[in-house]
Amino acid sequence: MTDTTSTPKDAAAVRAAAQQVFRDHLDLLTTGRVGEWVELFTEDGVLEFPYAPKGYTTRLESREDMLATSATSPRPSA
Repeated sequence: MTDTTSTPKDAAAVRAAAQQVFRDHLDLLTTGRVGEWVELFTEDGVLEFPYAPKGYTTRLESREDMLATSATSPRPSA
């Protein structure tokens, strides 16, 4: 297991990296680049929607599931 403790310098680097991933997440989704967005996840990544309405997907368990589901999702308008 990886040691998750960090020094202040490491914490700042981790924070900056997390902020960049979040910006990438938003940019890729809002521009419809789902294939690239899915690459932000590990192969076995999990995406949950705990407040999804009844009958909607609540959990995706792999990049493949994310891509398949995104094929039927609305796309941003140009």
